[in-house]
Amino acid sequence: ADGPQRPKWFVSHWWGESVLEFLMCLEQHSQDRQLSEDDPYWVCAYANNQWDLKCDVFEDPSQSSFRRAMDLSEGTISVLDREAVCYSRIWCCYEVWVSTTQLSGGGAASPASSVTRFPALPTIPRLPSFSSQSSMVSSAIPRLPSAASQSSMVSRMSSRMSAVARNASTKKDKPYLYDMYTARGKKAIGITDGCAEVDQRHKFPIDAKNKREKGFPIALCRRALSIKLQDAEATEPMDRRRILNSITGARKLDATPPPIEHARYEQLNSNLHG
Repeated sequence: ADGPQRPKWFVSHWWGESVLEFLMCLEQHSQDRQLSEDDPYWVCAYANNQWDLKCDVFEDPSQSSFRRAMDLSEGTISVLDREAVCYSRIWCCYEVWVSTTQLSGGGAASPASSVTRFPALPTIPRLPSFSSQSSMVSSAIPRLPSAASQSSMVSRMSSRMSAVARNASTKKDKPYLYDMYTARGKKAIGITDGCAEVDQRHKFPIDAKNKREKGFPIALCRRALSIKLQDAEATEPMDRRRILNSITGARKLDATPPPIEHARYEQLNSNLHG
């Protein structure tokens, strides 16, 4: 890029995943969403100054570069590592909370004029084409009890995500989107908020969506369905205190420990539990 870019999608992820798998997820997501090379992803590792984070991360997480980037984006993509560790990290949970409750709920986005311009992101290289993972699906996905098939749980997750968007306020031109992607073997697969642009190219978009998503690992669906915001952890204990206090609406984010239970925690929990 020759200069600053307005983010198209915000990327929420845990720094412990493989860089290759991270790129695989973004590559597949860009194909499913039919993005162009000029549609930037906002990734904190590249957009934030890692040598001077105090310029991007403040006491109040709602003023951080993360939140400002989400306000400018059309949606968030969560890149899920193999063990879904991201759902146990407080910053990742905060990003999902903002995406599925604040922005999808029609909260007013910050005007572009009042938001810090973000450093240009490097172009994400296009990965070489990979062979189909059909031969490894049966061994990669654990067998479920007969009462709950993999397809029904993936459909439940996908339907819940779409319902959040449908409930969005008319204050936004378009509902804020929330997608989840993960890598399995040599291929990435994701659950999108509603039908992705690639699905719309088919005669029956819903059928295309179901076919595209049916191989999503059931273990990660279970992890998402069991998420509890209040149990998330942080490398810096003060980050956890500030984020939870910010979510509950506390005036002094550093002063008191966050409550163990709160109705706003349940906003995120219920959005993903269905």
